[in-house]
Amino acid sequence: MSKVLRPLSRAVILLFTLMSVAGGPATLQGQVGHDPAKSPFRDIRSSTFLTVVGGYFFGDGGRVGVAPHDGPVGGIRLTFLANRSLQVGGGVLYGSQTRNLIDPNKTPAEQVTGTATHGTYWIEGTLQFNFTANKTWHGLAPFAGSGLGVSITQAVPSDPGNFRMGTKFFIAPMIGTRYFLTENLHLQLDARFNFWQISYPATYLQEPFEDPGTPLDPNAVIPDGRPKEWSVTPMVNLGLGFPFRLPF
Repeated sequence: MSKVLRPLSRAVILLFTLMSVAGGPATLQGQVGHDPAKSPFRDIRSSTFLTVVGGYFFGDGGRVGVAPHDGPVGGIRLTFLANRSLQVGGGVLYGSQTRNLIDPNKTPAEQVTGTATHGTYWIEGTLQFNFTANKTWHGLAPFAGSGLGVSITQAVPSDPGNFRMGTKFFIAPMIGTRYFLTENLHLQLDARFNFWQISYPATYLQEPFEDPGTPLDPNAVIPDGRPKEWSVTPMVNLGLGFPFRLPF
């Protein structure tokens, strides 16, 4: 996980730096002390945007790697400016991820029998705070917020341990920025951290038939007896957004 988070942490630090510059005293100076024609601030005239996004879902799939991880994602988001700083929206993402296949009856060295690829849908609502309100600073509009919703993961029929991720509630804090190429077209970069709960089958807590351990030296897939855990998985997305007019 540390190898994954290290480059993400650099991106987050850069985004925070942009936010502090954009959201600090320069905001008032740009609006009061500059000639409007030369001001680094520009109005965002549209309030509704459709963004097509693509990215990558990282992570290790929890303690034993059976939850979804490591794969591309893509989808769409629709956002509305609620007021000068708050933006609400919703979206649907789909990802193709890899996960481990585990046979809990094997010896510890043979329990991971392979990997499988399957799909996951994320259906979410989002709330974000725009640090420069309804303006850009040198084309940048940094933000922070969170997604909240449900994920639906497809089952793997060939899983010998019968693990199912199924439908899960998730929360995904995020930080990012938009960069307006023109008044009607922008790029969006964001780093998200997907929190969801993994529930392991009872067989993962039992000693394997082929090599049962002892209370002091267990060989179960989950040796500490905890059937659930909260897992956080980073996701990085790049999107292309443009104004969208609702039909009503």
